[in-house]
Amino acid sequence: MGLKKWRLSAVHIFVISSILTCIPQGLGALGLEISALYPTWGSVVNFVKKPTVTDVRVEKLGNKTRVVIHVSRPTNLRYDISANGTAVFLQFPNIKWIASPFEPRHSNGKVLEFRYSPGSNGGHFNILTDGPVSINRPTLLKPSGKYGYRIIIDLVPESYPGQRLLTRRVNAFSK
Repeated sequence: MGLKKWRLSAVHIFVISSILTCIPQGLGALGLEISALYPTWGSVVNFVKKPTVTDVRVEKLGNKTRVVIHVSRPTNLRYDISANGTAVFLQFPNIKWIASPFEPRHSNGKVLEFRYSPGSNGGHFNILTDGPVSINRPTLLKPSGKYGYRIIIDLVPESYPGQRLLTRRVNAFSK
């Protein structure tokens, strides 16, 4: 008996909600107007604020080239180096990118060019270099002074063949 009452009330709720969403008001149905009033309705993922990349800087420090990626908060990171060592691939999960694209001022040290490509679950940041490089372990710096969180990636010229194979690893850091 209790199961029948539950099913009957569920059917009533479904019928009433389907009728209410089909009542035309203005240019669309009531349901469409309600969703337009509340643009934040949606997946729970939309409520979680994504880390944002705000800037990328390239600096030459002695024999190494430092790539500094400014982020709004800590994020995970995965990286790899191409077989010939002339490209570095960084993968950021669930990140928003507002940093400016590559400009000639970024061509410094070993860096020839970089590019960000957004994806469905984050994005890829690729760095092209003028020769084989290895990576010192990426570091996350906490906010200090006028700077927020920064990811530091040091590109070091390969001193002997195969050096990059020893430094290739998956790295993740988060708060």
